Amino acid sequence: MTFEDNIVSGGPARECQRLPVHHVVRRLEEVAAVREGASARKTVSGTVQFALWDGFRTAKCGFVLFVQSATLEVLGVQRFDLPDNV
Repeated sequence: MTFEDNIVSGGPARECQRLPVHHVVRRLEEVAAVREGASARKTVSGTVQFALWDGFRTAKCGFVLFVQSATLEVLGVQRFDLPDNV
C-alpha cells in the first residue's frame, strides 16, 4: 500500500472545515501470494512499480506492507519511509 499524509480536505467554499487527513491510500496492490500450510521459514519476495502523482513529495509518503491470512486476518504490518532521492 502506498499512502500520503496530511492531505487537506474540503474546498474554498468550506475553508472553515479544511482538516488534514492522515494516511490516505494512494495505491493498494498484492505483491505475492503464499499457499496456506506453507512453511513459516519460506522466503517470499516481490516487486511493485508505481507512477508518481502530481504533488508527490517523499516527506509526506510511504509504504506499508501487510501480511494477511486467506480470511484477511492481518498477521503482520511493517511501515517503510521513502528515501529522499526518489
